[in-house]
Amino acid sequence: MPGILGSVLQKNGSDIWNISLQVATRATREIFTRRSLLEELIIIEDDPERDYLDDGIKATGLIQDATLVPGFFKVDGYLYLRNQLIKNFQVTLGKIDSHTPANFFEFAYDWRRDNRVSARLLKKLIDKKLLLWQETYPDAQVILIAHSMGGLVSRYYLEHLGGREHCKALITLSTPHRGSVKALNFLANGYQKRPLPALTDVLRSFTSAYQLLPMYPVMKNHENWQRVAETDGILGVDKERATEAREFLQLINEPNNQTTYEFKPIIGVGQKSTFQSASLTNGKLEVSNSTLPLNPNTQEPLDANYATGDDTVPLLSAIPIKLSKKLQDVPLIESHGVLQSNVQVWNLLQSYLMRLQNNIEDFQNPQTIQSGTQTAGISISVDDLYLPDEEVIMSAEIINVSSDILEHTRNFEGLSAIITLVDANAQQEKVIVSLQQTQDTQYQLILNPNKLAPGLYCLQVETNRSHDQAPKAVHNLFQVMG
Repeated sequence: MPGILGSVLQKNGSDIWNISLQVATRATREIFTRRSLLEELIIIEDDPERDYLDDGIKATGLIQDATLVPGFFKVDGYLYLRNQLIKNFQVTLGKIDSHTPANFFEFAYDWRRDNRVSARLLKKLIDKKLLLWQETYPDAQVILIAHSMGGLVSRYYLEHLGGREHCKALITLSTPHRGSVKALNFLANGYQKRPLPALTDVLRSFTSAYQLLPMYPVMKNHENWQRVAETDGILGVDKERATEAREFLQLINEPNNQTTYEFKPIIGVGQKSTFQSASLTNGKLEVSNSTLPLNPNTQEPLDANYATGDDTVPLLSAIPIKLSKKLQDVPLIESHGVLQSNVQVWNLLQSYLMRLQNNIEDFQNPQTIQSGTQTAGISISVDDLYLPDEEVIMSAEIINVSSDILEHTRNFEGLSAIITLVDANAQQEKVIVSLQQTQDTQYQLILNPNKLAPGLYCLQVETNRSHDQAPKAVHNLFQVMG
């Protein structure tokens, strides 16, 4: 199950959203220059009772390569995860329109629309395909692996469409179970570095974008903390639609003691750039990555350890309400859009799937890590997009490592960045460069304009010295415009 932006969309049989490696740069440029490219995606009216709209747009497959919408969401594609599942497990690849029994499906959905519609289509697919497979394997059940917003679709199917009766496990990757402040920032402010009025208008038409808004009080309006749906005067945000969207998140988060499937959230942490809250002054919304919202019951601020996330989903939101007092979530220091391509994540997934297939009874104890555990890591901050003739500036910080270890290893001899153009056929060579230390554990990299050719890049930041206490490499995506 992909996240938002993660499915190929076709209109009357032709691609309108399928950003491959070869066209990533051109597509991003067209987002800035061609309104017509975007207008086809606008939803005029999203009737949740209809499976498909009259605009001729349908989802046909998963985005396999990296794609990015500046300031909103980005994803490193799903090819790595797909290949690992096929390589390491005995799977029979299934096709949506085939009647041949199979046990591995990629569920593409129209990520513009109400997630309840996508959940209903998921139910129709599973009801048909599971029955076929059970003709040979009568005890077969469903295991759902869902990235980002795909986790919200999955949870609605499980909790409100009868899916839990057929499900063995749900594994979510970086799902915003309680919403994302980053989504709020984009709806209210668009992309600040270079205004994208056409793109902003398109995203504001999506029901799904509203269903990503935080359900808890993240808005500081004067001295009061409010929910988005309770706040008047946020420019660019329709209060009525925000209220309806919050009702959706309330539905999937409401207490349910009848859950029979295993639920394992894998979440990204360590990225200090993650927006945690917002404030409203004269209708202008400003976001903060350091101010934590107050507990709505006690009016006490969250513990400072919650001031983290994956650069898109705050730690608080990554933990489903029903698991707030349980130790089932697994935090890894990584960024939102690349978590599904992370080797550590795959190792966890492989372990879970092996246990599930071999009927090991206790699925919850192995690999369980308490959310408060401070794992050594690297926090990075990089813009989504750099304009022509603009310096590429990024920062990084070594976190959660004791001062004794840092002193003994001299900060693991510092940090290096490995910058790789996603399109392997392009002319740009891989750039490997050391970051400059600015403070004790903080580093910065500044690349002159034109150092990097236009394109979509994968960034990897790692320590210069290998050590058993050294943090793992962390990754992100960014775009350089031509």
